[in-house]
Amino acid sequence: MFAQNLRASKSFAIFVVCAAIFTDMTLAGLIVPILPYALKERVGLSQDEVQWWNSILLASYGGALMVGSRKMNPRVEQYQLFSTFQYLLHPFRS
Repeated sequence: MFAQNLRASKSFAIFVVCAAIFTDMTLAGLIVPILPYALKERVGLSQDEVQWWNSILLASYGGALMVGSRKMNPRVEQYQLFSTFQYLLHPFRS
């Protein structure tokens, strides 16, 4: 019963959203600087091809985020989670 109440609380939802954003931003902050090195040293691409594949991989990451966000939209609206996410912006309201 405690776990159900915890998962249903607004503070837990805010914590999960903040953890997801932190993880996403941290991984993006690590991948962007390391990706050109990995493509050149590990994959063996020439310097001319590194920029091309770097842009292709980052664009596909952005496209996957866009598609995933569009697929999650009906689920968020179904459970009315948007009102919970508004608490994240509460300190910035005037």
